[in-house]
Amino acid sequence: NVGYDRQGTAGDPDAALADPGPAPPASSASAPSSGEPPRVPTTTPREELDDLFGPPLDVDGDGDLDDLFGPPLGEGGDVAAGPSAPPPAASTVPPAAARPPAASPSVPDDLHRAMAEVVVRLISMPGKFRHEFLGHTVIHAPETAFLFDADEGALLRHLTTDDPALRAQRLGLLADATEAVLQHHQSLLEGYRAAAREGAAVLVNGLDPDRIGDQVKAGPLPGARERALLDLVRQRCEIMRDEDFAAAERRVYRPIFSRAYLDTLAHARAAAASDS
Repeated sequence: NVGYDRQGTAGDPDAALADPGPAPPASSASAPSSGEPPRVPTTTPREELDDLFGPPLDVDGDGDLDDLFGPPLGEGGDVAAGPSAPPPAASTVPPAAARPPAASPSVPDDLHRAMAEVVVRLISMPGKFRHEFLGHTVIHAPETAFLFDADEGALLRHLTTDDPALRAQRLGLLADATEAVLQHHQSLLEGYRAAAREGAAVLVNGLDPDRIGDQVKAGPLPGARERALLDLVRQRCEIMRDEDFAAAERRVYRPIFSRAYLDTLAHARAAAASDS
């Protein structure tokens, strides 16, 4: 026989499940009223948990087990990573300006023109020096006329031709012209050294009594030759003091300089030709 309770409900299993029954009395070890979630006790020893999952991660040995995920928020962690963190502040650094497109090599810009102007002036120095100081007439070959008979614009147009072979040839001629500038300066130095060394010797020899003694005409009186020689030295010293420097330079120094300059230049050109 099926029994019924006082409300007339049968002892149905579903009804028994639906009625949880009276709650057990509260224990004195219940969760505190601070709002923290209750701790679920476990009966598994810590050593067995270590064998199952490995020991707790504490790389730096500070006693914290947060090394795997980093420190908690508010303790050096990234506050911005939290769900309720404020949005990051907008950057005050202006974006980098876009670089202008590079100029095409076939279109000379101001920098190329300035450099070409310097090159034109440099490579023209040896020819101008030989023409003005040594009196030489310098004639350039037709294939090198663009280097010496044109301005910087014409030089750039010749060097930026679209023909690769012609451009390579003209760049080689430009390299030879710059090498000639170096040879010119080396020859200048050697010419200066020779003029200073040999020019001084020429001046001293003109006053040396042993060298100019045969130019003295003296009478038969004793001491007449020495007196005449002294007079000749004094006369030449006075001439040297009164002589214009340009005249002395042309008479004494320039011939020595020119010879040393041209000799050095010829040797430098021969050495460059043998190396090429």
